[in-house]
Amino acid sequence: MLGIFGLPIPDEFLLTVAGALIREGHLPIGWTLLAAIAGAFSGITLSYVVGRTIGTATLHQVVHVSDASFGLAQRWFHRYGRWLLMFGYYISGRRGTALALAAGSAPLQYREFALFAHALGAVIWCLSFLTFRST
Repeated sequence: MLGIFGLPIPDEFLLTVAGALIREGHLPIGWTLLAAIAGAFSGITLSYVVGRTIGTATLHQVVHVSDASFGLAQRWFHRYGRWLLMFGYYISGRRGTALALAAGSAPLQYREFALFAHALGAVIWCLSFLTFRST
């Protein structure tokens, strides 16, 4: 959750390790997947709520997203729309978090946000890390 929100936590690495532990039989896939998706839902929703409830000037100070990252995220969001929320999880650094903040500060209702960021983005992102098998 906190890595998705933007704190420097290696969430991709943690999910990759969890995927390896699932393959070795040390973790159950169902509960691990449920925990990963719940964390992703919570983190991205928290970013959206922050973007929705406080002004953009405050965002830069409180969340410490640089003007360049936030501006880029807003341009991407306005250009590519809701579909970008699906793939925002794969953008390294704070740009993925900035996308959810931009979505919250844009006129995007939570229902649409949840469809693209949760139902499509979070589930695909978690599945891709937890079920990837190298040969």
